[in-house]
Amino acid sequence: MKVYKMIQSLIFFIYFFIYNIIYLLFFPIILLIYFLLKDLNYDFKSRFSFFIKEKYSDSQNNILIHCSSIGESILASSFFGGAPNIFYSTFNKAGYDYLRGRNFKVFSLPFDFFIFCFIFLKKLKIKKLILIEQEIWPSLIFTSKLLKINLIIFNGIIYDRSFPWQKRLRFFYKFIFNLFDKIYTQSFEMTDRFISLGTKKEILITSGNIKLYFKDLNFPIEEKYKLFSNFSKPIVIFSSFHDDEFCFINQFVSRFYNNFIVVIAPRFLNNLNILKKLIEIKKLNFISDFISFEEKPSLKNLIEIVKFIEKNEQILVLDIYGILRDFYKLSKYVVVGGSFNGKGGQNFVEPIAFLNLTFIGPSYNNFLSVYDFFSNKSLFSVNDFYELILKFEIILDEEKKSRINKNFANIYLRNQSNLIQSQNFIINSSTKFEEIKNNLVNKM
Repeated sequence: MKVYKMIQSLIFFIYFFIYNIIYLLFFPIILLIYFLLKDLNYDFKSRFSFFIKEKYSDSQNNILIHCSSIGESILASSFFGGAPNIFYSTFNKAGYDYLRGRNFKVFSLPFDFFIFCFIFLKKLKIKKLILIEQEIWPSLIFTSKLLKINLIIFNGIIYDRSFPWQKRLRFFYKFIFNLFDKIYTQSFEMTDRFISLGTKKEILITSGNIKLYFKDLNFPIEEKYKLFSNFSKPIVIFSSFHDDEFCFINQFVSRFYNNFIVVIAPRFLNNLNILKKLIEIKKLNFISDFISFEEKPSLKNLIEIVKFIEKNEQILVLDIYGILRDFYKLSKYVVVGGSFNGKGGQNFVEPIAFLNLTFIGPSYNNFLSVYDFFSNKSLFSVNDFYELILKFEIILDEEKKSRINKNFANIYLRNQSNLIQSQNFIINSSTKFEEIKNNLVNKM
């Protein structure tokens, strides 16, 4: 047994040494890439770790939660919160800006070289490192292991696009994943994928998808109908649309501009100008000025804004993060982006939680673990945008009929019980996740 552990330790140090030598050799190129890319050159000095001036106590069992994208940052912060002992690190600027704007303790992820990772973890006095989904930074992981930091993967996933080549590099991923103390996976399928890459069964826990977690979700259908009454037309939200999907929105707007209140929430705000130009080409008017709010606008503010755009027949473009959830309370229909361009789809659970009939395109691989429960109840998939427009032709016809005849059950009314059932499923899942969170945060 001692010989086996000695061999394991030797392999660990060989991997550790080789990776850092390779990283050091390529560091000038890596440095240039980080410096040139706007999404990576934020908080640049902190990536060297030497410039972190704050001093932190080591008596609080400090936890570092690393998120890559804006989506992971929103999910992780809503789940773990901002207790004094919780720190966040991010890879890209959108996630960093979101967390910093909400007063979380957030840092840019240091360069993945031993010295920077060591200083970073020691200065923050980290006792537990939680990586969201599958953020593999070898030096950060190796250094954490050397410092005897508890290592966790939470909401673990092996993506379809990366699984084939990860299997070819099984020897590497087997070694990396078995350095973790626990890996919480999104589904049984993901658990099987980790096992197929050589991960030990005893460190795997199938916890479910964190995207099913909503803290204190209390939004009854009666409240939904009360909010509907503020507007004469139903609201349709195009949620998390990528820039190569904007042309599809234009098709929809051209056809239904006078029949629905259209709200557009781009996935990436740095592409807003592309969207605005497309809208202007169609000679349509839009409003986009939420960034002028010093604080997050209230639900009452949003209702007044939507009334204004309805009256003036404008399109609403959201130019800040963090307000989409409130708009889901006002809307009736949501179309989710990232699903018409082969990107695997964005989060369709959130609009369903707030009782929206939700539509996605043919690409939804990122959410396969929860797709079946919602499919054809509160969630409807289409093969392409043309089919989506045909569906909304029917929806529009039914909306008109229900305005004339109050007893006519349109598509929303027919699916009301399905929406409530879906919401209850999310509430029950959230309760289970609260128990998991207590174990992750309170137990070291």
